[in-house]
This record gives sequence, structure tokens and C-alpha cells, in this order.
Amino acid sequence: MFHSRKNLIKNGDTLVAEKKMVYESYDKNGNKKLYMSGIHVIETEELCRKYFKKFKDHSNKTIVVCEAENYVPKPRGNLGVLLADRITVIEEVL
Repeated sequence: MFHSRKNLIKNGDTLVAEKKMVYESYDKNGNKKLYMSGIHVIETEELCRKYFKKFKDHSNKTIVVCEAENYVPKPRGNLGVLLADRITVIEEVL
């Protein structure tokens, strides 16, 4: 799912993640937890549609099928949320 006012994404476009250390949350001692960022990818269309419903404004969001490369589960993320180094957009679903 994309949510960005700055990007116009077309079928066949490849996006490369801007890799940087980011804060996820705080641990029980109040310390910030770091992880390496990536492009958020949701494993299934069903999970993506469920996540999509959380947003009030759908005008700048869409769901796409993509091919993801070098992905790992997002630390402390919801079930089915991955971080990918790169994606290639195949088609728009929503």
C-alpha cells in the first residue's frame, strides 16, 4: 500500500528503500529501540485491505501488487508486515 502525496507510481516502476536507522518504540526501561528501515510491504491483499481501512483519507493511498526483494519481518510490526530493500510495482489493486 502506498501513501504519499509526492510520488506517482506506475506499473513497472522499481523503488529502492532509503536505508537508515529509525526508532520503532520504547522498551520497558524507556530506551528507544532502533531498526533498519525499508519499504513496508504487507504479505497478503486481505491484510492490506484490513490495514487500509485504518486510514480516514484514502485520496492519496492505493494498494498494489509488487515483487519485493531482500525482505524481512518488521521488528515489532503487525502480522504480515515486512521491510523490503526494493520493490517493483506489478499492478494496482485498489
